[in-house]
Amino acid sequence: MPNIFFYHGEETFLVDEAVSRVKDQHQSAQCHVFENQCPLANLIEITQATGLFASTTLVLLKNPECLTKTLSKEDTQQWLDLFKSLPETTTLVIYSHSSVDLRKKLASTLSKTYTSQKFEPFKDWEDEKFLQWLKSRISLHKKTITPEALAMLGNISNKNLHQSANDLINIVTYMGERTEMTLEDIKAMCSTEQSTLYKLTESIKKRNYQDCFKLCQLLKTSGEEPIKLIGLLAANFRLFTQLLLLQNQSEAQIAKTLGKHPFFIKQTLTQIKKTYTLAHLKTITQNLAKLDYEIKSGKINPTILFSAIPKTICLS
Repeated sequence: MPNIFFYHGEETFLVDEAVSRVKDQHQSAQCHVFENQCPLANLIEITQATGLFASTTLVLLKNPECLTKTLSKEDTQQWLDLFKSLPETTTLVIYSHSSVDLRKKLASTLSKTYTSQKFEPFKDWEDEKFLQWLKSRISLHKKTITPEALAMLGNISNKNLHQSANDLINIVTYMGERTEMTLEDIKAMCSTEQSTLYKLTESIKKRNYQDCFKLCQLLKTSGEEPIKLIGLLAANFRLFTQLLLLQNQSEAQIAKTLGKHPFFIKQTLTQIKKTYTLAHLKTITQNLAKLDYEIKSGKINPTILFSAIPKTICLS
């Protein structure tokens, strides 16, 4: 079978990593790169020619138009013929930084016939899958991580894989020869904003007014976006509500239902049972929704949020 690789999806970091792995396996090949426009005649000439300085050829097609535009039957067949006639000495990588319509003949053939993979970002409810991805990245560095550290790392990353991968490199470098990544390692290497947001999410579990007020003022000083902050807090209170509604189930069942790590469920549920009731959470959620509406409609100054949040959460 011809050496053809097809990668696509909205998670561009993983798409690019997959392409890099293929490139690493063909470092001695003569490489040709096309982006967007990929003239078929040029590709045929390149794939059939013998290089003067390399015995193998690597062709990279990045975001090719042939995957997005409507092709005639003749053009589609020419592409399919090119795939079938690809010499053993040539490797072709076709990749797209977006989802591709697999109902189209060309994309469908690439997906079903050759080495293919779709990479999509983790969904909001896929925390457990994301944490497993983090653990697998950490193991590549021959390190392990404590549950507390993993929970914080997942919390501050916002499921940004590119940022997470870079953060891990920095943390691993900071650790040196030590093999276990701890909470203190994460705290030492995260940004001031990340650290403050993490501390705020921890403080609202305990409804500590003084801590919450101080952290909100730090976020205000650092230029945190009010609407973004409301979204973060609303997501936390939705989770708290779900936890209290499911509290009669086992922690393992709750973790599976919500897509969270069991350690995180145990740690969070234990605290919020002491701090909140469903009535509390309903009032807080309604008040946050009201603040969100008043800010977006221009009725109040967005910066008022940083003083209103501690009262809304801790004194409701």
